[in-house]
Amino acid sequence: MDQKVVHLMRHGVTEMNVYLSKSRYGSKNFRDPLLYDTRLTEKGKLGAQAAAARVARLRPRPELLVVSPLTRALQTATLAFGHQPGCPVLVEPLWRERLYLSSDVGRHPELLQEEFPHYSFDHLEDVWWHTGTPDDPLAIHEEPDHVFVERVGKLQQW
Repeated sequence: MDQKVVHLMRHGVTEMNVYLSKSRYGSKNFRDPLLYDTRLTEKGKLGAQAAAARVARLRPRPELLVVSPLTRALQTATLAFGHQPGCPVLVEPLWRERLYLSSDVGRHPELLQEEFPHYSFDHLEDVWWHTGTPDDPLAIHEEPDHVFVERVGKLQQW
């Protein structure tokens, strides 16, 4: 059996991370700031750029780059791996974060394609994130345990 090495990287610091550092999720007065598909802060961008040096030293070299279609993950991948990462890239929604807040609600593939023309989004559904109301995909519905567990199961089979 061939063994594979999996290198994992988390996205850099986001606008929502900054908000959550000041407003504790689940606290009595917590309000979602409605930062849909949150972006990296300048600190997050610098961190992702700094990760490029580590990426260059990865051994074995990546044979495939898999990235979530959330903007923060796409930004991190682009800054850390560059526009030409030297291996195929797969934008895969199974790798997205669990939906709790507006920051976990994604964007239509056409919008992502405009911002990230070096990636392919053709295979994504228009609404690739969890939504409890298909007629209003921007409505924020926490991803239920059973839906999340099913998605993780698909990811494990993948």
